[in-house]
Amino acid sequence: MGTSDRHDFNTLTVGKSRPGNRAIVDSLFNPIGGGTLAGLERVRYCTGKYNESVRGQTRQFPAHVRAVWAEKRKDKHGPYFTMFALVTKKGGAA
Repeated sequence: MGTSDRHDFNTLTVGKSRPGNRAIVDSLFNPIGGGTLAGLERVRYCTGKYNESVRGQTRQFPAHVRAVWAEKRKDKHGPYFTMFALVTKKGGAA
């Protein structure tokens, strides 16, 4: 594998949505690393369905992912959790 094939990764803990939203608001008044989280894009990270044990797990995510959390959802098969993330917008860094 050449150096051009390497990717940078962040180690993040999957949290809950409320603390994630609170961190965005707090970063407006107390910048994190000289910037705010408000300029990041909120996206559904993947289409997987997870049980509650996904919360609190520490995983590797690509460098453009700044925060990740699990939100509870429900469909005809019952309740599940899906993962959302704050990512840097294309063409810019936060």
